Amino acid sequence: MTGAAGGAPSAADQGHLEHNHLPLWKVAVLALAYVQLGPVTALAASGVMPFSGAGTWLSVLLSASTMVLVAVVVGAFARRLVATGSLVSYADLAFGSRGRALVAASLTLGYVALAAAMVGTVLVFSSSVLIDFGFSSAVDLPAQTAAAIIISLLAATCAWRGIDVSVRVVVVLGSVCIPFVLYTMLGSFAVTHADWRPQLFIEGISLTQIVQGAIAATGYYVGFDGIAALAAETRDPKRNIPRVLIGTMVFFGLVTTLSCLVQYPVLASHAADLDAGSSSVAVFAQAMGIPRLALVVDVLIVPASLAGTVALFNLGARVVATTAADGLLPGWLSGIHPRFHSPHRAVAALGVVGAGAPIALQALLHASPLLSSVYLANLATYYWVIPYLVTCAGILVVMQREGRQEPVVAAAASLSLGAIAYVAVELFRSPADAASTVLPYVALGSIAAVAAWLAVTQPARPVADGERLL
Repeated sequence: MTGAAGGAPSAADQGHLEHNHLPLWKVAVLALAYVQLGPVTALAASGVMPFSGAGTWLSVLLSASTMVLVAVVVGAFARRLVATGSLVSYADLAFGSRGRALVAASLTLGYVALAAAMVGTVLVFSSSVLIDFGFSSAVDLPAQTAAAIIISLLAATCAWRGIDVSVRVVVVLGSVCIPFVLYTMLGSFAVTHADWRPQLFIEGISLTQIVQGAIAATGYYVGFDGIAALAAETRDPKRNIPRVLIGTMVFFGLVTTLSCLVQYPVLASHAADLDAGSSSVAVFAQAMGIPRLALVVDVLIVPASLAGTVALFNLGARVVATTAADGLLPGWLSGIHPRFHSPHRAVAALGVVGAGAPIALQALLHASPLLSSVYLANLATYYWVIPYLVTCAGILVVMQREGRQEPVVAAAASLSLGAIAYVAVELFRSPADAASTVLPYVALGSIAAVAAWLAVTQPARPVADGERLL
């Protein structure tokens, strides 16, 4: 076996991922936990409204539709290749070592940013709850540092203990808030006698605003493709992984779009409260005349956000470990726990970054927890643009090489390429704010630097798709 860069794991680390043991429902649970069904449903409209106003639902629908097309493309790869490297493995299949290095650089940086963003999101919600209970020092840097370490440690411990433990945790943590979110959202709509129909006439909303809103909404979905990293551990993966990928995006896209249609008229009539800093949940509860309900929902959103972090650590660690086993990252990251069958060293690495990055941003840039989380989430979204472009172009190359005609996949790939390329241009041409002006260049520069390093250091003949993991 070819040795990985940075040294191979010790004999004690020579475990392996479990094969063919995850049923469809467990994979689906992790996918829904990853996209944070409850928290995102609660916040769906408020995160996009500043960009596209009454066209919020259309921005979300546009973003979701594009992600469904991408899911079709990723699913087409998943039917061809059972791989733990997700998009990195697919890029290698289509374009060889150069494509693999480019996507590996993007996704490594992307998972680093996304791990930090998710920990930061839990930090924001937990700090808000503590403040509501009278702990005003919760926003101080020492308290934030301690909270970030605890959050990251909890998520990493679940992922370290293996996929089955993680599923049990996310089922409980991720589902408790959903009935309360729906009750608050639909209750405020009913009590205020809100009318959703005027949103269908988006007069005065430009295409640029709709696209900017769609870019913001993409943060709700980005990285869903990581579920393909569970292929080797899933029963009948060539059938079940595409079903989960496409099914998750269709279901979640419908939920977020419908949520926006319900939420916008309520939030628009309480715009002053939003501008004053109230959360959308607080607005819904106030509209119902039950202001204390907002605190209940906020408390329940904390564990749901933590469930999403657990899912991310599981999926991201498998991609990172596979990339390390293939020789692109230090080899010690590819270690698999002999008892829990988890990529425990990659989990630990994500845990360290997840705890450290949000606090570093607060300390160095004096950014608030919310602003730090937004910056990191936006940066993660930019990191996924290149992998999605490469994946969509790659399936067209693979189909041509195979001499196969799959009209649905070809159409999905072509439409996705056009939409994502347009978004990529808009990121530079029409930034929504000052941060959006800088972050695309940060993403592009860091990807170029890391990809160049990987291209130089990667072995001439890599280990086949994380062989050490399997």
